[in-house]
Amino acid sequence: DVAMLPEDTGFRGPTACNAAGITYRQLDYWARTKLVEPTVRSAGGSGATNEISARLSHLVRAWPEGHPNGPPDPRRTVREALRMQGEPARLYWRRRKVRLRPLVLILDISGSMADYSRSLLQFAHSALRSTGRSAGRVEVFCFGTRLTRVTGAMACRRPDEALERAARAAFDWDGGTRIGDSLDAFVRGWARRGLCRGGIVVVCSDGLDRGDPAVLAAAMERLSRLCHRLVWLNPHKGDDRSFRPSTLGMMVAAPHIDLLLSGHDLASLEKLAAVLPSLN
Repeated sequence: DVAMLPEDTGFRGPTACNAAGITYRQLDYWARTKLVEPTVRSAGGSGATNEISARLSHLVRAWPEGHPNGPPDPRRTVREALRMQGEPARLYWRRRKVRLRPLVLILDISGSMADYSRSLLQFAHSALRSTGRSAGRVEVFCFGTRLTRVTGAMACRRPDEALERAARAAFDWDGGTRIGDSLDAFVRGWARRGLCRGGIVVVCSDGLDRGDPAVLAAAMERLSRLCHRLVWLNPHKGDDRSFRPSTLGMMVAAPHIDLLLSGHDLASLEKLAAVLPSLN
């Protein structure tokens, strides 16, 4: 057994490779790149032969050939080995970096959503200011009878100021509702440019639409193909788990929705915040 041999007992290179289950070229590369530092000494007998210590052979054999997180990280391994006076104690692996997907919030600010508009905009402001989404982009849109981008207007520190600026930017506040036309404008003007490509789109509306249902159906179908996940918040759902869409707009949009939530109170918005990372 290699582990039971004294430290001054060694192997020739090919023998150590066979014991470790690696190729000689790989061992030579590790030695040249300082990933490992073998103990080399002259062998007795006829001719001088480089021998690699049994300690190194046992260490190399203990290293796996692959790791589910990614390839080996030789730079970090060598850096940590230098702290141990050149003795490679462990092999470090590169980790995959998890990037958050873009988040797009499309909020209904019509008259029928007046009781929920403020809380939804406060949630949007929190998403914009959240340090947890620093690696992902957040975009906020409002719509009543037309679509308005309010991301820049809400890019301030105080929530009250953000809501006031958003209200000034959206001229159709507490007005009528044209969900289909607004989503169609978003698809044509923003989604096709790649704004929501691979992202999570959250539409917050009660589904009361005065527009053409065919326009809404076409816009939802295109939007569901462009984004990664399409989430719909309907305050009328409440805490009813057996909720079934009853408005025409919701019935048209339902086949294209990946997840239907309520968003009628703080608890439901907290649930949305908890669900979003799982959709990543």
